[in-house]
Amino acid sequence: MKIKHDKTVISSEMLEHAKKEIVMDDDFIKSIMKKERFRAMTPDLKIGRIRNNEVLSLKFSCHHDLNKFNEVPRRNQHLVTGFGPTNAPTGGTLSIILRALFFRKTTNIDSTIIISNLGAFDSRNINFEKIWYFFK
Repeated sequence: MKIKHDKTVISSEMLEHAKKEIVMDDDFIKSIMKKERFRAMTPDLKIGRIRNNEVLSLKFSCHHDLNKFNEVPRRNQHLVTGFGPTNAPTGGTLSIILRALFFRKTTNIDSTIIISNLGAFDSRNINFEKIWYFFK
């Protein structure tokens, strides 16, 4: 089924995906934080040389034991982030890459970005050939 509005055509698959994205509001995020035992950002937090003078709060809504990360000697610290390419790169994908680069440059802590095409395959049930196309 396709919905037509003036010259814009949206597939029902795209519409269903958009509906799922809409539920990711503040209450949804808070419920995930509670379920996963993530903690809200507080003024005393830091990563390397970055103190939470609103920089961390602007980039993140929560954390998981960030204080324990800071207890590790800097030479042993490593920031890891990633994403699974399910379509053409979006602003969200770009923001993950830019955050990782920001933290690498600002903290001088080694970092890695993991691109997980299998994660996208498992979590979104997207055809593997489509994922491979975007991964290449």
